[in-house]
Amino acid sequence: MGYLASAFTPRHDDDVEAHTAQTLTRREQEITGLIAQGLSNTDIADVLGIAHSTVKGHVKEIFRKLGLRNRVQAALYHHTHISGDPTDGPTRT
Repeated sequence: MGYLASAFTPRHDDDVEAHTAQTLTRREQEITGLIAQGLSNTDIADVLGIAHSTVKGHVKEIFRKLGLRNRVQAALYHHTHISGDPTDGPTRT
């Protein structure tokens, strides 16, 4: 998992990563958590009670702020930098 995470995580030193995580708004951090749970933009909109287009705008801004290209990177970022545990993702049986 660590190798996979490093392959998709942008490379920065620790100070830059800590600063970047702090630049996400509380809502953006919440949305990265929902992305990490595997929810689509439509599902996130339903959970949060906001418009799909609003979620789409938040996701675009998250990607821009963090220099990410896809949802997998956002999920890995959330588990590594926001939740604090890269192994706390959903468990599938």
